[in-house]
Formats: sequence, C-alpha cells, structure tokens
Amino acid sequence: MNNYFGTDGIRFIYQEKTQELIYKLSKSLSLFYKDKKIIIGHDTRFSSRDILLILTSQLENVIYVGNISTPGICYLSKKHKSIGIMITASHNPYIYNGIKIFEKGYKLKNKKQIKLSSLIEQIPFKEFKVKQLSLNRNIFNEYILFLKKYLVKSNFSYAFDLANGATSSYFEELSKLINVNNKIYFSSPDGKNINNGCGAISPTSLQNILKKEDIQYGFCFDGDADRLILVSKEKIYSGDELLYIFAKYQKVKKVVITKITNRGLIESLKKINIKTKEVDVGDQNILLYLKKHHLTLGGESSGHLIDYNLLPTGDAVLNALMLIQLLNTYSLSTLLEGYIPYQEELISLSLNHQETINNSLINNLIIELKNKFNIYINIRKSGTENKIRIYLCHQQKNILSYCKKKIITYLKLIDNEIEFNSLEVEIDQNSTFGKNICLIGNTIIHNSFIGDNNIINNSSIEDSSIGNNNIIGPYSRIRNNTKIHNNIRIGNFVEIKKSEINDETKIAHLTYIGDCKCGKNVNFGCGTVICNYDGKHKYLTEIGNKVFIGCNTNLIAPIKIENNCFIAAGSTLTTSLKENCFAIARAKQINKNGEAKKYPYFQEE
Repeated sequence: MNNYFGTDGIRFIYQEKTQELIYKLSKSLSLFYKDKKIIIGHDTRFSSRDILLILTSQLENVIYVGNISTPGICYLSKKHKSIGIMITASHNPYIYNGIKIFEKGYKLKNKKQIKLSSLIEQIPFKEFKVKQLSLNRNIFNEYILFLKKYLVKSNFSYAFDLANGATSSYFEELSKLINVNNKIYFSSPDGKNINNGCGAISPTSLQNILKKEDIQYGFCFDGDADRLILVSKEKIYSGDELLYIFAKYQKVKKVVITKITNRGLIESLKKINIKTKEVDVGDQNILLYLKKHHLTLGGESSGHLIDYNLLPTGDAVLNALMLIQLLNTYSLSTLLEGYIPYQEELISLSLNHQETINNSLINNLIIELKNKFNIYINIRKSGTENKIRIYLCHQQKNILSYCKKKIITYLKLIDNEIEFNSLEVEIDQNSTFGKNICLIGNTIIHNSFIGDNNIINNSSIEDSSIGNNNIIGPYSRIRNNTKIHNNIRIGNFVEIKKSEINDETKIAHLTYIGDCKCGKNVNFGCGTVICNYDGKHKYLTEIGNKVFIGCNTNLIAPIKIENNCFIAAGSTLTTSLKENCFAIARAKQINKNGEAKKYPYFQEE
C-alpha cells in the first residue's frame, strides 16, 4: 500500500491525472470525517482553485475562507476544533501543489495518514459535480484578529516580501498598522509567480531592494507563510539566528532543533545555559517533541519557527510581529550578541537511486571525514521532492568545500555505476552520466553530460557534453560548451574550448582547438593550433569532413576548410580552402654549409 503523505502532507505536480487522486482523497475525507466541520483555504497557485473544487465535491459542512496562509488554517482548525485543509505546496514552484490536513490545529499523525491512504486506494474514481462555494470572511477575520493581538506600532519602517503567495491579499493592511511607511514587495500573484525568485527561498531579491531603499530590515515569507527569513542590506539571517533570538529573550531552558541546524547555534545556546534537543528534519517532528515534553520553542534553519504557546505550527507573520516587538527595544546586533554560526551548506542532489546513500562506501567515507575533520554531516532523502539533501557544517570553509566535493563524487560514482581507479576523481552535483563509463586518475567532471561507453583519463571536462564511445586523455581539457560527438579519440595534452567535434575524429596530442566547428573523420596532427584570438576578438574556424591536418599546423581564424582537404605539416594557413585542396604554407628551407659553428653553442669557453 502507498502512503500518499510525505513530511508535510500530500504533494504533487498538478496535471489532469492528479484529479483522480484528489477525488479519491475527497471521498476518503468524507468517510473519515463524517459530519465534521471542515475549514478550507488555499494559496495563489493557478491549480489551487481547481483542486479546491474537486476536493470539496464530496465534502459536506465546508467553510471556505479563500486565500490564507497555512498557519491561518491551523489557527482556525484549532479554535473551532475542526478539520482544516490547506491547498498549497509551500515553498515549491507553481507547478507543484499539495494538501495539508489539520485536526484541531495539528497535522495528521502517521497512523491516520496510513488509514487515509488505505481508503484512497479502495475508492473507485467516478464522475463528479463541483459545488458552489461562498467565501466566509467572518471566519477568515478571526485569524486576522488573532494576529492583531501581537501587532505593535513601530517607529521603524520595514520591507516585506510576500512571495506572491497566500498573504498577498491581506498582509499589506496589517503592515500599515505597524508603520504607514512599510513597503510591500512581491504581492501580485498571477498563478505562476509564487516563490519565483522571491520570498524565503530567494531572500537576496528583497536584500537587493533594501540596498536601494532607506529601510534597514526586511522580512521574507514563503508561499504559504509558514517560513520566515530576515534580511538586512548586509546579511541574510536564517531561521537559526531567529531561533537564537527568541530562545534568548524568552529565556527558555531547552530548544528543539533538527539534524540540519547550524552547529554554531548549539554551541552559542550552550554558552547562555540553554539546552538543545535534536530531532529529524520536519516541523512536524519538532512539534511532536514540543508537545510530548511540554516545551515551547523549536525551529529549523529554513525559517519554520514554532512557538507552541501561540500556535502548533510555524507562522511567518506572527514571528515577524514578535521580532518587530523586540526590534522596538533592542538593536539587531544586541539581539544576536553571542551567536557565532559555523560555515554550512545544504545541497539538493538528484540521484537515479535514492538508496545510494545507504551504500557502505558512502557510510565509510562519512565516518572517515567525520573522524579526520570533526565535520558535521547529515544525508537524507527529501520528504517533498525526489532528491536527497546533504547538510555539512564546520568552522572552516575550506574543509567544508573539500568534504562536499568528496561526498558528491562518491555518490555520483556509485549511483551511476562508474568504474574508477583513483579517489582523486572529482564530480560536481550538476553532472549527469550514461552507462559503462570509466574514469581514470585525477579526472574532473563539472557541469557536464557524459554519454555511454566513455573512457576519460586524468582529464578535465567542464560545461560540456560528451557523446558515446570516446576515449579522452590523458591530460586533456574540454571546456566552455564544447560538444564531443561519438567514436572520437582525444589524446595527451589537448585543450578544446567552445567547439563542436563530430564523429570519428582524432585529436592525438599537444593540440589547441578553440571556437571551431569540426566535421567527421578529421585528423589533427600533433601540435595543431587553431588561432582564434586576434587580441580583441575571437573568430570561428569551420572544418569539413575527412580533412587531414599535418603536425605543427596553425589555422588563423576566421577560416573555412572544406571537405577532403590535406594540409601539409608545418603550415600556417590564413586563407580558406576549397574541397579536395592540398595546402602547404611554409617558407622555403635554406641550408648554409659551415655556418653553424659561428653560433655561441659551438664556441669554446
């Protein structure tokens, strides 16, 4: 049986076939929560309205509250002791959507997720009719009144990035109650621009705006406003910094964090006598621990910050209001005094097989790196995307970078079943591979595609594409959008830049090819140089099919060599060649008998 629920509800790329799943969920909910009040809202994605109509087709006693944040649904669900449904994919792009379900303010426990998933699989898909829905602003306004309880006026003006999301229809009015000069950005949703280059996942957009405005601080929400990131003109502050502030000024004894929390936060809290408890990633895991152990505060680096005294979920708006209260009294530097973050990096990596992370070679590597560098490493499957997450944290950036390269390389090698004979191989996260690949020695692959049946020996391939059945190296460099086709031999100390090399071509050794379009079955003799640069501009060289280029030849671009040409060794060509041409371009040899002994080499000391 499938469990349709991830770490944060059901999530999918919305398309026509998804409608069947939504219908089955609707029918399942009607059986699961018979006669229960259901409060439902959504974010601004183009698909949210369609999903709403399908989802409510089988439900009774529905209260529709329109565009609202996830914490807004959580609050209303808790207050009315009802079921809450939020249609959103949170921070994901618009093509994604999803459904979050609350029971009296709490997300569904795993047991209920499994029961609901079981019902979904049993229900047949049938034709259905949508229902007319009327907007209930009275219920919606209850959440707004709740927020206003924590709103204070400020002498400082702030900027707010709404991510073109759920708060776009109502937050500006609230912000003006804080300060009439507050500025609102990214609040014009069109169904597709939610989280697009803005919000909590792209805080640099608001930061760049601040640099041009007379405003020091800005607040970034995500699409459903359960994440908060603070920005200034100089810096982006993650959820870890905000969690430190709240923990410090609320004077809590223990804070719940996750396995991808900055290790510097743990050490900084320890210095002010605040303990931490680490749980698995996901705000639901934080909430469960808070509830079970009667604690009040927890959060994630992503900006999910839960104050259990206020709400059983993170609320970007509420947390922004609480922070503004503190900023009315303290400077941000004072609030953050004592917090010393470590260097960190979170990588999202696509793999063919997520189980690769459990391979013994990966586990041994992680143990080795931890023992050698005392670095914190966490690798896990994503709960919302078909990716894995790699989190690294250390005081020194160079160690962080080294360990990142090693881990990604190992994962790529194992995941793609690549043969290798040296641990000095380096592969970045953006490179993809075909089958039957052998990497020898100190080979580097960055941002490139490598096709089937390739041998690459002690060479570097950057920003390029390699076809099938090629042998490259040793000591070759291929870069800058080069495209190598099939059955090609590239030998010792060859550099190819921004070129296309077609099938059956041989480039044996000691050759430079730049800005070239090369045909099939071409032979480049040793020491061939394409002279593509005149000191100011670069020019194209075109070479046809079955061209023979002799050793130590210079081709002065722009130049075109047509099919079946032969260029004699030692030639320097400045003009184009027609088809079937033989070209020789070198000075006549002159021999002067007896003259050699005049030169210093032969003179006695």
